[in-house]
Amino acid sequence: MKLLLIDSTQDRLLIAVKNGEQIEYQFGNGDKGSTSSSIIPLIQKVLSTSGIAVNDLDCVFAVVGPGSFTGIRIGVCTAEAIGFGANIDKCSLTVFDGFKQDKLCVIQSRRGYCYYYNQGVYGEMSEDEVKATSDYYYRYCDLSGIAISDEEYVNNLVNVAEIKYSKGNLTPLEPMYLKKSQAERMREEKK
Repeated sequence: MKLLLIDSTQDRLLIAVKNGEQIEYQFGNGDKGSTSSSIIPLIQKVLSTSGIAVNDLDCVFAVVGPGSFTGIRIGVCTAEAIGFGANIDKCSLTVFDGFKQDKLCVIQSRRGYCYYYNQGVYGEMSEDEVKATSDYYYRYCDLSGIAISDEEYVNNLVNVAEIKYSKGNLTPLEPMYLKKSQAERMREEKK
């Protein structure tokens, strides 16, 4: 199986390619606001390193959330364009597909809050609530649970992608937002 995986939900853009048993991946430089200008060059670089062309891919996967509103849109639109242009399958993943899922999983949200996944439920909780939980995985934040490394995160995402593809469970590329955008919240406040 040959797959392309795009995760633009956080400041560090992730591009991964699986070609048979080989996984190549690279993270962007983490400069806030650079995702839109660096996504295509980084995809080209990782594909080139893997020795495959876009038309050789079986499927393109995008992480649809939770995370940055704009980042999610950039990743989803890029995956949609590649899938359409190369006439290949497209499928969504969540950030939490990159975690082991036998305990609470958290990533940083904003202003002292974290997005979480636990036993099929997504939501948002304060960092204090997370810290009161003694056993959890985290990524993209500074907490004292069990950190998910870059390599583990990529391998878990690729494993979930392969399972979804092999079972024909190709979920649509629809952004996953756990809270409303600032524009939506402002519109509601005016009512």
